[in-house]
Amino acid sequence: MARRPVLLRSCASLTALSLSLLCTTTPVSAAPHLSFGTLHKEGADEVTETYGYVARDVVSSLNSLASGAALWGHDALDLDNRGPLARGAYLLTAGQLVARLHWANSLYFGHELMHFSAAHAHGRDVHYFRDRETGAVLSDWAAWSRIATQGDVGGPAVSGSSHGSHSSEDPDHDRAEAVVAGLNWQMSYSEDRVRDRIFRQDITVFDAPDLLFNRIYTLAYTVGDIRRGQEDEIQGDPRKWADHVEATTGEENVLERAALIGLAATIFSPVYMTTAGSIGEYLQTSRTEVPAHGFSTAYGSVTWDLPHYINPESLTVAPMLYWSPGQQQASLVGADRLVLGGGIEFPALGEDDLEAHLTLDGKWGEITLGAGLAMGPDGAFLHSDASLDLTDHVALTAAGAFQVGETLRGARDFPDGTAEVWAGLRFSF
Repeated sequence: MARRPVLLRSCASLTALSLSLLCTTTPVSAAPHLSFGTLHKEGADEVTETYGYVARDVVSSLNSLASGAALWGHDALDLDNRGPLARGAYLLTAGQLVARLHWANSLYFGHELMHFSAAHAHGRDVHYFRDRETGAVLSDWAAWSRIATQGDVGGPAVSGSSHGSHSSEDPDHDRAEAVVAGLNWQMSYSEDRVRDRIFRQDITVFDAPDLLFNRIYTLAYTVGDIRRGQEDEIQGDPRKWADHVEATTGEENVLERAALIGLAATIFSPVYMTTAGSIGEYLQTSRTEVPAHGFSTAYGSVTWDLPHYINPESLTVAPMLYWSPGQQQASLVGADRLVLGGGIEFPALGEDDLEAHLTLDGKWGEITLGAGLAMGPDGAFLHSDASLDLTDHVALTAAGAFQVGETLRGARDFPDGTAEVWAGLRFSF
């Protein structure tokens, strides 16, 4: 029996949980951040343009809770004054639990439900998980808990139509867009985490799985599909995407080339390598904070990031250079803190146009502003957000996404959307 899981029934229970923890949690060096927006709409036909942003709030909030609890446990057990064996045991127990929760939240709320959201945008309105062995339909809880305990759902995410076949001007492109939606959400989420952590500068070793898992999964899934193909096993999203690119562009050996490009982009992303290295440093020195990445100049610090995306007709690399001006430079515009970013997204495989991307993050007293602008020959996409600190722990937030024409970034983050605005709350403790 086919069923449609509700993408997000409500954030009310998470809000109540955050308020409870807000009153009981001992402050730590890096505060968890919980965000609750009003993007979700009960009508299933209305969730397609905005679900990616809902998922960012939900995944970052749930993962932040898990990281904050692990950091509290580190302090409660006085692991700063214990040896590497004690900290290693803590990582194998509490750290493993955090990693499993981060992975389950990211794969279920982000990757898998983005498949449904993208398919829904193209007319398929029945979505469910199916067990690979028995063919049985899985509940939402069964799907999430399998990811947490086994690493994956154990079957495909299926989308169909309740009104027969659906029409499309380019059904092959639409199917490819739904196939890549999950992996691209994870890459975009990891890029957003990098940008947020450059700005906040409060990442800890217990936040590491949140960034590392989401950033590495495109590469890991691609390498896994190469191995599965060699062993005549069932392949997944990367293989489906590679077949589409080879059929539409004439490119050859797409999967193998994508793996090499992804490996290079990962190795040369300093925040990824620094975050991975922080685990060993924690074991040796008990340092929980992930050290700054990049290098300093007389005019502030500079770092970069190298996310890569699999689009329906291409694999693009989107290098970003981030500059954090020193206090003297930031004060010229009255800012307490400022981060500026710029880069070019270009096809490393397949066919697509170049696209420029600019970002701004700044804090002026109780007000924090952020914006990202993508511009290509066929359109522009703007995402902006603002927050007002009501107390040390609570901020009122507002955000919007606007798209004119077509852009690669807009197609990934805001599929088929033109304009949306929303508001919410952010809790830090």
